[in-house]
Amino acid sequence: MSNYHLFIDNKSAENEALLTYLRDWASKLNVTAEFHIVEDFTTIGTILKQQTEAASAYICVGKQDTFSALLSYAKLLDDNAVIGYIPLTKNTLAQKLGLKNHKDACKAIAQRKLFEITLCSINQYFMLFDYQLKITDLPEDGTTQFFIDKKLQIKSPTGSIKLLNKQFDSMHPSKSLVIEGYEKHELETESTPILQNLAFKNNHVQSSQLQFRLPFKVAQIESAGTIRDPFGAVLKKPVSIGLHSKKLRLIVKRGFELTQDQSDKLLSTEES
Repeated sequence: MSNYHLFIDNKSAENEALLTYLRDWASKLNVTAEFHIVEDFTTIGTILKQQTEAASAYICVGKQDTFSALLSYAKLLDDNAVIGYIPLTKNTLAQKLGLKNHKDACKAIAQRKLFEITLCSINQYFMLFDYQLKITDLPEDGTTQFFIDKKLQIKSPTGSIKLLNKQFDSMHPSKSLVIEGYEKHELETESTPILQNLAFKNNHVQSSQLQFRLPFKVAQIESAGTIRDPFGAVLKKPVSIGLHSKKLRLIVKRGFELTQDQSDKLLSTEES
């Protein structure tokens, strides 16, 4: 019998009708369902460390942040582990996976159409679509340094960093990552000629203005401030991005084509 681990955020877990629906759904699939209430995102890491054998699938229910947190702990999953998502509201992740609601997602999981995906590393954590980093406690004259592919170094008082995985870009899918910096101050760089061909803006009024946008394969971030992940946890410096990769299998809706790099392959709908 298959065994599913379902991670559900504590607010969604208060919905008794939802829990009853999921239990009935698992019973009809002849699946053993273990429900784990996620009080905070470290809960997922603790549960994965304690598991004695791999599950047939790891399913996140509710908030898309819960799904992102599961991926963050991908180092604790076997290679090619199967992951899925059951949304309760319309959100970006549900749209990317072609899922309308929780019933639609449960049907997709039952049909089990799998895509092989490649996660990218941030220190010992992983990301799939995008990943937001925050710089806090940055001194007034402090800077954040970006070392891009060992060729380009940027110094900036950036306060917000967004990492994008371009394998799911609907217009120009590729294997590269993109790093975006947001702040209102001027850039300093040791490679000015390289930047002359890049589109970036500086704005002294709006602090959320895009400051620079650079493609890369491997990068490191060092800062005079504290670097935090999307869940508020402090990351050890320097933060290394893209040094490692992790392959998982993602459940998507049958008939829905997930945009991805052409080197990633569509897998069969049968369990292996």
